[in-house]
Amino acid sequence: MKLPDFTNHSGLNALREKMGAHSLGEFNPLLEYRQLTMAEIEQLAGQGIDVDLEKITILPDGTLAYKDSRILLYIRDVYDYHRQRRHQELPKFHVAHCRTLEQMKQNNRFARYVVATREDGLFSINRMNNNRIIKSDLLGLKVCQNCLDYLTFDGFASDLSKDKRINIVNQFSIKRFFEIFPKSLIYNKPEFRDDIAPLNAYPSNWDSISRQAKARNNWTCSKCTIILSKTQYRHYLHVHHKNGQKWDIRDANLIVLCIRCHAEEGLHSHLKNTPDYKKFIQQFSI
Repeated sequence: MKLPDFTNHSGLNALREKMGAHSLGEFNPLLEYRQLTMAEIEQLAGQGIDVDLEKITILPDGTLAYKDSRILLYIRDVYDYHRQRRHQELPKFHVAHCRTLEQMKQNNRFARYVVATREDGLFSINRMNNNRIIKSDLLGLKVCQNCLDYLTFDGFASDLSKDKRINIVNQFSIKRFFEIFPKSLIYNKPEFRDDIAPLNAYPSNWDSISRQAKARNNWTCSKCTIILSKTQYRHYLHVHHKNGQKWDIRDANLIVLCIRCHAEEGLHSHLKNTPDYKKFIQQFSI
């Protein structure tokens, strides 16, 4: 039995056009054969996996992927850091293809990394001596500042003061990172084509969504905690899209910020030239 070609069905095509679906789209099973097995998923969430790093994909947003999962990258095998250097700093973990990774690749040291998706901030570290494991530990590692700078994550920038940079690093949460940049790529594929990509614009009910987000946050800036609940001050409170996509109105992608903190986010310094910003600074200078 041969199935009919519904793409040539005049009635269905007329209905599709009426619905505004001008493109038929396409199905791309590219990731299907690269799906993680259950064993790999468990390993990634635990001790990590040694992989041929040629198989690591750099995604369009600069984050890193293995098969169908966004991942973290870190050095697991550390040479006797307690004996050789008592205060040796532990390696950082990476969330993006930053200049540190690029330099390690150029120095032929890229193969030292393993991949993981563990969210609690603990990483399996092997203490090495004479090419053997002395002890294995679960240790907390800090995120790479060059990665944060690459992604401008939480407004991080290399030209911020040392205290501000350290504060952003200390408050970095892997769990929140994966909320903004989800692990699973299955639900993010196929990559948007120019004819089907959602327009990077606010939805028609953005005013209502924004107002509700501010109210849920008690009209308080999530960063500096200034309260702007008085009617005459509420316009100084904004709702920021963490990933820069105005159409993405998931709670995990929205954060309530005063105009001063909003202006410190990546690509938002233009707010400092607005009348509202200047008035806010005059009224609420710290």
